[in-house]
Amino acid sequence: MHIDHVSDYHVGMEDRLLPAPLNSVRPPPGKDRKDGHPAAYMHLVVARLVWPRSVQIVPGMLKWVSSDRVLVEWGSAGRLRQTWLPACDVRRALTYR
Repeated sequence: MHIDHVSDYHVGMEDRLLPAPLNSVRPPPGKDRKDGHPAAYMHLVVARLVWPRSVQIVPGMLKWVSSDRVLVEWGSAGRLRQTWLPACDVRRALTYR
């Protein structure tokens, strides 16, 4: 393999779309996000992400709050990602009972 091909492949990998968790939801209706408000503070949260073969609990940052969904920023493979999740899948703390 020629070195130019390797660097081209690497650039292409950074730009590719990553799969969304199965429990992700659409953003609230309206382009200007009239339904909801930005998070007042940078709240640290834990988010439940459902994948085809597993469930993952990740730390994240609350970015937007709507009536039934929230926008969470979380990290994966060294990249920050933002995902809309149902409010029931995001908590301020992980509690065992």
